[in-house]
Amino acid sequence: MFSLWHTFVMDVSLVGFYLFYTFSYNWAYDKLFPITHFGHTADNTVPAQT
Repeated sequence: MFSLWHTFVMDVSLVGFYLFYTFSYNWAYDKLFPITHFGHTADNTVPAQT
């Protein structure tokens, strides 16, 4: 049987895991597929013309 303390620890652990997972996924996605806006990359530099 779970006590209130065990339930609280499990809840905090799951919230922490999903926060870490969401942050990591979004960070990796933004690094792999940077947002371009009007020909500029995410670091505000203009890509070389080919």
